[in-house]
Amino acid sequence: MVRPARPRRHAGAIVAQLNAEVVKVLARADVKDTLGAQGLQVRSSTPEQFAAHIKSEIARFTRIANAAGIKAE
Repeated sequence: MVRPARPRRHAGAIVAQLNAEVVKVLARADVKDTLGAQGLQVRSSTPEQFAAHIKSEIARFTRIANAAGIKAE
């Protein structure tokens, strides 16, 4: 596995700054209107909330795939 070099001790600060900027952009009326016109609902969250959401979605779709007998190829 190849990973880009990055200072691990600063990763949290970088994620927090990126999240803050994304939240600002998503709060703009023009962005909300554009995304809304495409059928999307704008909702921001913290990085921790997003990680928890992704984890729950993986578990949800894993259960669905298992129930349907779907196997990875």
